[in-house]
Formats: sequence, C-alpha cells, structure tokens
Amino acid sequence: MEMQNMRSDIERLKNQVEVLAEERHDMHQGIRDAKARFDEIEQSLGGTEAARARDKQEILDHLSKQIAEMLKSQQPVRVSDTGYEHVVEAGQTLSDIALAYKVTVQAIVRANNLPNENNIVVGQKLFIPE
Repeated sequence: MEMQNMRSDIERLKNQVEVLAEERHDMHQGIRDAKARFDEIEQSLGGTEAARARDKQEILDHLSKQIAEMLKSQQPVRVSDTGYEHVVEAGQTLSDIALAYKVTVQAIVRANNLPNENNIVVGQKLFIPE
C-alpha cells in the first residue's frame, strides 16, 4: 500500500513537472513575443520622432517666411519730414536695417547716439534719417 502511494505521488509529481515545464515554455514564448512587440514600438517611436522633427522644421520655415513677408510689406512710420521710426525685430542687425532704408549704418548710429552699432535690442525704437 505504501509503495502504491509512493507511485501515485511520483506520478502526480511527474504531471506537475510537465505542467510546470509547459507553463515555463509558455512564459518564455510570452517574453519573446513581448520583446518583439517592444522592438516594434521602439522602431515606430523612432520614426515618429523623426517625423515630428521634420514637421517642426517645416512649420518654423513656413512661419519665418510669413514673418519676413509681413515685415517687407510694412510701411515705415514717418516721424518727421527727415526720417522714419523703426522698431528692431528679432534677428535684425543695424546693417539689415540700414540696407532696408537705404542709409548707412553710421547715419543710424549718429542719429540715435548709439555707443556701439552691435548693441541693439529687440523692441528698441530707432530713428532712421532719410
């Protein structure tokens, strides 16, 4: 009887080992599947980030072009019979402004008592002599 119980226990343990082996195999397969899916997602995100960077650059280029066109179309504000008022925009240099108004940099420097022609700031109002 004791031998029969032991054989029964051994058989039950063998079955449990088989079940555990199948579960282990299924878990490993699940891990492989999850890793493959993770790799797919990672690749997809890489492509998405590149697309976002391209879109961002396209938007910046488009907005820059529109701003440049708007600035070109603006009429200078005449403040007297002898000149104009100009508000410095981002990215502008005194050379850019002088070229736009067809005057010399030195004429703007003198008219505004600028100590340094390289030291203008966005929003600064400049008198541009004719």
